[in-house]
Amino acid sequence: MDCIPALQMHTDWVCVVASALNLGSASVDDIVLIWTIRKEGDNWNGKVLYDFKVPVWRVYWSLTGNLLAVAAGDNSVTFAS
Repeated sequence: MDCIPALQMHTDWVCVVASALNLGSASVDDIVLIWTIRKEGDNWNGKVLYDFKVPVWRVYWSLTGNLLAVAAGDNSVTFAS
């Protein structure tokens, strides 16, 4: 899985990349990105899920891959589906 070029969309340190059906990445730049790819060999496409306005330290996908838990620097945990 070569997602390194796609992670260049972040503007600061990437803290974690979590995989399920898609990828999720969290960064000190305060945003969570969701990464999708149509088929193997295509480029990864990143979309901002949310700007938390504080550093984001962790993202975790549920076992089914349809729920993303986000832990942010303000001690909050947010769930996105």
